[in-house]
Amino acid sequence: MADEATSSDNLYPPAAIGRIIDAAGGFPKSSPGDRRSDDEKRRELVDALEFAANRLITDFVAGRVRPTASRGRGGPRPREIQAFIGEIQGIWLDVFDRQFRTSYDGFKGEAAGPLVRFAEACFGELRDSLVSRPYPVVFQGKTRPKEQATLVRELGATRDAIRARLRKDGWPGVIDRLEELLAQESVPTGLTISNASNPVHPAPSERE
Repeated sequence: MADEATSSDNLYPPAAIGRIIDAAGGFPKSSPGDRRSDDEKRRELVDALEFAANRLITDFVAGRVRPTASRGRGGPRPREIQAFIGEIQGIWLDVFDRQFRTSYDGFKGEAAGPLVRFAEACFGELRDSLVSRPYPVVFQGKTRPKEQATLVRELGATRDAIRARLRKDGWPGVIDRLEELLAQESVPTGLTISNASNPVHPAPSERE
């Protein structure tokens, strides 16, 4: 059985969702092909972000507790972060119905545009959830502070780094992940996230 990331509270609480929507420039007006209300879009955004965040934490921690032969010190940037970027782009397309376009502000000397700001907010709000509450990450019955700290650092990416990842993923990766999300019935089992006031008991270790 695969691993699961769950939490006692949302990784993206309501206030965080509001800031993410603001960063994206709000929801677009309804079109003839999309009659969803803003409340419906908000619910879809929450569900999609929670799924993507739980999956990121699961894969990131599991990949370091049980590394593959190809993963070594000093290797390429985490592939789990790139997969998270792909899911963010899928949300951008599905919930916000916006174009995949990034830009560069020459005056400020940094990446710009609604998609970049949206992705930056998704990264930042998740990072803050993992730092400020905090949520101890538990995998196979053990807390994983080292892996959690590493993920927090990766989520502190600059706008330029996020833009580079957005440009790298492209349409093929987005379409693949949208199809995967549609086929995914549930988040996998084994990893739990809890907070000190309301801990979640770790799920049983999976059989090797």
